Amino acid sequence: GSSSSIQKIDGIYGLSLFPNPSTNELNIQINSDRNSTASLSITDLTGKVVYFENISISDLYTQKIDISSFGKGMYFLNLTNDTGSMIVKFIKQ
Repeated sequence: GSSSSIQKIDGIYGLSLFPNPSTNELNIQINSDRNSTASLSITDLTGKVVYFENISISDLYTQKIDISSFGKGMYFLNLTNDTGSMIVKFIKQ
């Protein structure tokens, strides 16, 4: 167990991004043990939201996001629902 900045969201026990670093396409995988709605947003280092979507999560949720138009650098993927939020860093090459 390495320490990370991931907070717990009720019902969601896994959030992974690949590939990371990524150039064109970011794959998101969310493991959940209950159905819920959440918002998925990507912010850059200045806090500007560069992507936003409301999603419905059940069991294993997967999503592909086209990030080819993003500028190079570090981004934060935020998954938020009514019980909390999780943040994962990724790098656009």
